[in-house]
Amino acid sequence: MASLERVSQHRRLMHSSNLLPVILVCAMGAIDLVWNFFVHLQWNPPTAMFAGPAYICLALFVICKIVWPNKTAMELFLFLGLWVLFAIFGSQLSYLAATFDLPLRDPMMKTIDARMGFDWVVWFNFVWAHPLLGRILVYVYESYIFQPILLIAILAFSHLRGRNREFLVSMIFSVTLVIAISALLPAYGPPHAYSIATSWDEALTDLRKGAHVSYGYVGIVTFPSFHACVAVLFTLAMRGHLLAFVTAAILNSMMLLSILPLGGHYLVDLIAGCAIAALSFWAAQATIALWNAETSPVASRE
Repeated sequence: MASLERVSQHRRLMHSSNLLPVILVCAMGAIDLVWNFFVHLQWNPPTAMFAGPAYICLALFVICKIVWPNKTAMELFLFLGLWVLFAIFGSQLSYLAATFDLPLRDPMMKTIDARMGFDWVVWFNFVWAHPLLGRILVYVYESYIFQPILLIAILAFSHLRGRNREFLVSMIFSVTLVIAISALLPAYGPPHAYSIATSWDEALTDLRKGAHVSYGYVGIVTFPSFHACVAVLFTLAMRGHLLAFVTAAILNSMMLLSILPLGGHYLVDLIAGCAIAALSFWAAQATIALWNAETSPVASRE
């Protein structure tokens, strides 16, 4: 009987709908840890300190599960905690990938943009010639920081069960693809070519030289644009919730406009980011469907 009970508990654990994103986030952290064992990068603030909000959210999730097993509260705290860890691990992976120091691809990116008829300098000058437009785009560009918090809460309190899982799995797939491609096709971005100082120039240069300094969490990926990925995935996460979807679509359409002048991206970066978002969205749905099929009680009995 004890053996049967252990098997039953194992099945219930494997059937947990939110176990998949937990495993994926833990895998990201494990890759960070192993990779950094060989590269020896340091982070400022340290990972353990920066992950403080994640610890709090995950502790509240456990408390809710034991004391007050409310599905909405548990989903909210679980995914807020996982998102903090995902953001930290993803950022660190992008820094680790930059240490490969492969040849820069800026000339290739500029050529592709030119063949599409896009002039980055013209768009950059247009935006900053209109201060109000520039300020609006700054706020929109930086909304990637708070949008996940709002979206997680909306999804947790809505009828869209399982959407937080799909949302996070899509993001994990997209950041993995973005980092892998950026490692193979590194670039500084158009500002560097026109001697415009950016917050990521020094960090990227140090990483490529193998300098052992303390790194923050400034985005350093040029191609593909991860901002473009999140703009698409933030919007797709809200489908089925009319008001939230329309708001997200407007806000994130403006974010796409802000990526080129504020993120220092080529047009091809934006296009590639949107394509990766679409691929990641499809892959997340397929993976979740497969996971559910393989871990369902029926599948377990066969």
